[in-house]
Amino acid sequence: MSDCARAVLDILHSLRSIHGDFSDRPVPDDAVRTITAAAVRAANAGARQCYSIITVTGMERVKSACCYPAPVALVFLSDHTRFQDEALRRGYGLRPYSLHDLITTAIDASVAGQNAVIAAKALGIDSLITNSILDRVEMNELIETLGIPERGCMPLFAVLLGYPKIEPDHRQQRYDGPGLLHAEKYRRMTEDERLAMASQYDEEGMGLAFAKWREQGYQSYFDWYFNAWDIHPGAKNHKERDPDWSEDYARRAGFIN
Repeated sequence: MSDCARAVLDILHSLRSIHGDFSDRPVPDDAVRTITAAAVRAANAGARQCYSIITVTGMERVKSACCYPAPVALVFLSDHTRFQDEALRRGYGLRPYSLHDLITTAIDASVAGQNAVIAAKALGIDSLITNSILDRVEMNELIETLGIPERGCMPLFAVLLGYPKIEPDHRQQRYDGPGLLHAEKYRRMTEDERLAMASQYDEEGMGLAFAKWREQGYQSYFDWYFNAWDIHPGAKNHKERDPDWSEDYARRAGFIN
């Protein structure tokens, strides 16, 4: 294996998420430019590159827009307005947007976002990818704060950038077993495989959630998950879910009817 390949793999395996624990140490402007330049080199589908990135700076402004404080946030949008405006300039009509448009550009933006995370880590800058802008920030407030267009444009997620206040005590692990990785075709997990998966999720250091579920009195990660995070019917805290902000955004932007 070449030194270059090893360096890239080392960066990928060193990635970690900093949940709300960024210091106020500023991220240099030239580093942000380097990161966004790497982000837009990502592959894209549909010959469009229909996403955009809003750079937000300052701990309080980032917290207001993205729920977590950080020196810098890159807010990724599904954005068809550039092509819409160019079509009108050339005298063409506008076709309706579709769910396919949203899915395609969400994928493009996600690949660009991961490029940004990798580039940041190469510069010694940590990150957090969060979709909290869709369910924890009031829609009209975010639209006004960031000047998001009325149609054809929808916020998807944010990449927060900065340096941790303190070094995390471990690097979060990831599940990579049956049910996640498939060979040749999809295969449902067996009972034994599900039990093994649940046991692995319970291991110290797995770190799939920032919540300390044991300290909350739960006996397993999945009991915490279904009762306290993605609350399912039958859970003690189950209630009707709040309106889906992401669906409201998508309807407003014209991606679904």
